[in-house]
Amino acid sequence: MPARPLKIVLVPASYLPCVGGLQTAIRYLAQEFQAAGHRVEIVTNRYPRSLSAYEEMDGVPVHRILFAGLSLPPLSATNLIKYIAQVGLLPISLARWLILLRRLRPDILNVHFAGDACGYAWIASRLLDFKLVVSLHGEDVRTLPRQSSWRRWVQGRLLDRSHAVTACSAFLLKESGLEASLQGKAYVTHNGVSPLPPETESVEPPPHPYLFAVGRLVHKKGFDLLVSAFRQAGGLERHLYIGGDGPEKRRLEALIGQSGLSERVHLLGRLSPPQVYRWMQGAELIIVPSRDEPFGIVVLEGMLAGRAVLACRTGGIPEIIEHGRTGWLVEAGSAEALAEGIARLLGAPDERERLGKAGLEVARTEFTWRQAAARYLDVFRKV
Repeated sequence: MPARPLKIVLVPASYLPCVGGLQTAIRYLAQEFQAAGHRVEIVTNRYPRSLSAYEEMDGVPVHRILFAGLSLPPLSATNLIKYIAQVGLLPISLARWLILLRRLRPDILNVHFAGDACGYAWIASRLLDFKLVVSLHGEDVRTLPRQSSWRRWVQGRLLDRSHAVTACSAFLLKESGLEASLQGKAYVTHNGVSPLPPETESVEPPPHPYLFAVGRLVHKKGFDLLVSAFRQAGGLERHLYIGGDGPEKRRLEALIGQSGLSERVHLLGRLSPPQVYRWMQGAELIIVPSRDEPFGIVVLEGMLAGRAVLACRTGGIPEIIEHGRTGWLVEAGSAEALAEGIARLLGAPDERERLGKAGLEVARTEFTWRQAAARYLDVFRKV
């Protein structure tokens, strides 16, 4: 006898008319849940206030409520006024939230990186009848020690009330330190990789051989290590292109200049998803030099582009790449290890081709959003 369809309400921190990060995950999960015959609605924060209170995106209803928070900001006259205003809005926001959930009557309330919505979800779980599933993605766990004591307390209570907790990697679940307290209700639900986007923009990578890396230009992504490794590898007769933007841009520009690599290492700036895939497909080698990655979507994107991926053995990446079969792993945080990996793979074109084909097969068969949604649905059924 087939299982009955579920009424699922997804609660992300935000949901905007653009694709990226958590929005991408929620978008594809919602679509796959619907394709599997379930009813799906999204409830999220109405911030900025210019966003619509209700709209349909990709055929999924999206409700927005201003989740007035109780976290006290740094003390100042302006922040005190904002705080008083939030406290005044709290009863209205809470009433709207509870009325909406009573109307939607979800079987499953699935909270993703919810920020101020944590308190609202916790209150609703005490007043209404549904199964609560909290999904961890990385920064929600890592930034918690820096949050206010109120936010930490509320998130702790939310996890206590949850019927299940999911994490995007086994590494993140272990890092969270919650394994003992969540014993019996914690599950790993790997993310999926978005399908290749249509080439709506004209992008023509250069004709010369090149290596490619992409990501936010921040310390943990390790692009400084990659520049140093590229210099150490030496004599490659290749170029290195790095896509992305962020606070480390000027530091990287200075490092590139000091290394004498201005003619061969290029920062491309922010790239759209079609541009990223086009650059990946033309590369000899895709490199993920991260010091730390809770999961590693960019690894899957490189595999889906059909190219060999060289990545650091850190965070959730070893849960994606099987070293020597579907990609190549090196020690994290080491420019020397990256340089050795680059030299080895560039000197072995047949091995690069084999890794690219095996990685593509794994990305296509084991890390689709349909499979990711199936993992979530398995958890929903268990609660």
